[in-house]
Amino acid sequence: MKDIIIQLKNIRKQKKITLQDLSKKTGISVKQLSKIENQKAVPSAATLQKIAAALDAKILIVDDNLPEGREAGKSSA
Repeated sequence: MKDIIIQLKNIRKQKKITLQDLSKKTGISVKQLSKIENQKAVPSAATLQKIAAALDAKILIVDDNLPEGREAGKSSA
């Protein structure tokens, strides 16, 4: 997960998006986004997907708890 967070932070900086702008797009507070980027908080998969979507970035989250053949965020129906 650490690598994903670093990649998302780098994408945000490359796109010159501030934490304030990202906060507005995601509904996640600037304080929480900062904690996530500085690895002082562990985000859920849903939070990472929300950040990635706001950055127009695609991420693949591997979760050993998901049934085989399913990706995070996708329902079986």
